[in-house]
Amino acid sequence: MILSSDKKFTEEQLQLTWCREKIGTMFSAVDGSDIELLTPGIWNLEAGPDFLNAKLTINGRECTGSIEIHKKCSDWVSHGHSSNPLYDKIILHVVAKDDTESLSHELQKLLPSAPVVVLQPRFATTRISPSDKFPKGKCLSFFSSVNDDELNLFFCKAGIKRFYGKVDFTLGNMREQGINRAFTELLFDACGYKQNRTCFIELFHRLCRYENLSEEEIEAVIWGESGVLPDPATVQLDPTMKQFVQRLWSIWWKIRKEPLPDIQWRRSGLRPMNFPERRIAALTELMKKIGKLPLTFFANLAKENQSPAAFTKAVIKNVKCSHPIWDNYITFTSSCATPAAVLGKSRAEDICINVILPSLQAHILLSEKSADSSCDNTVEKSLPEQAFAAMPSLQSNRILETASLKWFAPPGRKRNIIKGAVSQQGILHIYRNFCEVVCSKCSECPLTDLMKK
Repeated sequence: MILSSDKKFTEEQLQLTWCREKIGTMFSAVDGSDIELLTPGIWNLEAGPDFLNAKLTINGRECTGSIEIHKKCSDWVSHGHSSNPLYDKIILHVVAKDDTESLSHELQKLLPSAPVVVLQPRFATTRISPSDKFPKGKCLSFFSSVNDDELNLFFCKAGIKRFYGKVDFTLGNMREQGINRAFTELLFDACGYKQNRTCFIELFHRLCRYENLSEEEIEAVIWGESGVLPDPATVQLDPTMKQFVQRLWSIWWKIRKEPLPDIQWRRSGLRPMNFPERRIAALTELMKKIGKLPLTFFANLAKENQSPAAFTKAVIKNVKCSHPIWDNYITFTSSCATPAAVLGKSRAEDICINVILPSLQAHILLSEKSADSSCDNTVEKSLPEQAFAAMPSLQSNRILETASLKWFAPPGRKRNIIKGAVSQQGILHIYRNFCEVVCSKCSECPLTDLMKK
């Protein structure tokens, strides 16, 4: 049933219509372009475009990118997408009504350059379940024929493979940059989360322009180079924050180098508690705790805690950070409704499994082949991998939920299959190396054939 565009419908109903379009469907775009649907992409439950990793042919040319769905073209402007970098990779704008002519010439310039396809919603349901959003994949029938313990073992092996992929990547960086510099860059990257990773890497490179800094100077340089540090003479701050800012400026003013272009921090789509200011506060507090040789710090922790459980407990305890001021603030002028640590347990666990354990394993491998005195070979060789394999399940995410809906019947079966962080990492490894590579076009995925062999 097609709902006419003058009837009331939700954007989600239009999204469902797009999600259920058959592969091979042809569309004629508003500008006359011929569009063939190869795969509609994955329904995005987080900030950003509605569908990710879609594949189309546009006038015979294959394109991969994101799809945005709106009731009408002008929603792109009213929703503020034109200034949001999350929408930079849009390859198609799907709408129920093309109202471009109703916009001024200046507003029309803000619309995406991607083709526009007009599509009418076909589903009257107002309650759309997760299973509606994520159709079952080709893997479902094969996974259904394998018992839970076998699947757990399969995903654990894939998780270890993902772990050593990170080890190899880190090992290359350590050879190029040195152990602690390469590791510090990874910590900066981890503090940026998804939206501001490149910004934190840029901040790391700016910090590297300085040498022989004291602990206080490192903190001041990070805040100063970030560009978010306000001028206490022109911005109204409460007494506690003003004192904090004035202290940083008194140090930063004396040692700052020639200014560089502003870092383009992203805030759109972020939870306020993940704003750049709080992430910078978390980073500076973490740097204070672990010192100028951060990987050496964690190597020493490993020597003091030789069991996997004791080691990961010690790592997470030391990565968790509270800040005497920033636990209570979102920005320099906005306070939190409820105080919260700038770096909590779930994020500390994430940094442990994705940064610290792979880096320490790379450090050990490097020490076996190096006479460099900075390489410490007294850490038990297998400890990082054992700690990785023993970690309990971490917080779920979009990929884990999507994969469970596509692969397992019923989706709740995941509770018997995913038994710890290592199997979670295995899910991520399989999804990224198969589902994402073929843009979820199951007919082209070799995974089930490989598993049968």
